Amino acid sequence: MTGLGATLSTFPSFVVYFSLGGLLTALFVLLYAELTPHREITLIRDGNSAAAIALVGALLGFVVPLASVIAHSAALIDVVAWGVIALIVQLAVNTDGAPQALQHRPLDADRPAAWRGGPR
Repeated sequence: MTGLGATLSTFPSFVVYFSLGGLLTALFVLLYAELTPHREITLIRDGNSAAAIALVGALLGFVVPLASVIAHSAALIDVVAWGVIALIVQLAVNTDGAPQALQHRPLDADRPAAWRGGPR
């Protein structure tokens, strides 16, 4: 096979790896949303940018190792094993201590009164 035929011969593998990556990512987002003590999607819809940043950071922390293992794996079991490991690590890291960072409060709540234009 040459040319386009050789290129398209890897398409079934691409579909399998892409689907597995999508499935693992969806599983991560569902578990993350359930296991964090706050409701990420509700906070994001309410305009809490810290919740959006936290979700994107957790998602990036999951998909970067997943993309690496997909690029370097020899078998699907490698993707599943390392995907589950990345999922466990990210859930462990992101479900501890996050609620304090995501509490909604005015941007200047931690500033001294003089910085907010109040009495000195």
